[in-house]
Amino acid sequence: MFNNQELEQDARIKEFFREFKNDSIFLFGDTDYFSSYFTDRTAPYQNGLIVINKVIEYKELMDTLLELRTTLKDADRICIGINKFSIYSHVSDKDADEVYDDALVNSVREKFNQFNVVEIVKDPELRADKFNFASPSTQIYLERR
Repeated sequence: MFNNQELEQDARIKEFFREFKNDSIFLFGDTDYFSSYFTDRTAPYQNGLIVINKVIEYKELMDTLLELRTTLKDADRICIGINKFSIYSHVSDKDADEVYDDALVNSVREKFNQFNVVEIVKDPELRADKFNFASPSTQIYLERR
C-alpha cells in the first residue's frame, strides 16, 4: 500500500491469481504483502509467487530459479517479479539481448520452459537514476503449457 492505495503491480498479481487464490501457493522472496491474501501454502503447490527485490548476483538468481522450478513442479500458474536494478554480474554475456528487460525475461523463460509466458510487464523508460518504490519493475506471468 502507498498512501492507502494498492500499488498497480500488487493489484495485477492479485488479479492474475483471483480465481485461484484459495488454491495452494508457494510464496518466495519479498511476498509479505500477500501473506494474508493467499491462505493455503501447502505442497503440492498449484501456484507460485516469486518476488526478487534484493541485491543478487545473476548466476545466483538463475540457480535460485532452477531450484524453485523443482519446488513448483506441480504448479499451473507462476508470477515472477524481479527488481531489475538489484541484479549484478561479474561476467558479460555477449549473447544476451541488448534490451535489458528482454534479456531478463528470456533468462526466466529458459528456466521455466514448461510454461507459456502469458504476460510481461516492464517499464523500459525506467532508469536506475530514479527512486522506484514500486519495485519490482519487471513481472513475468506464466501458465503451464
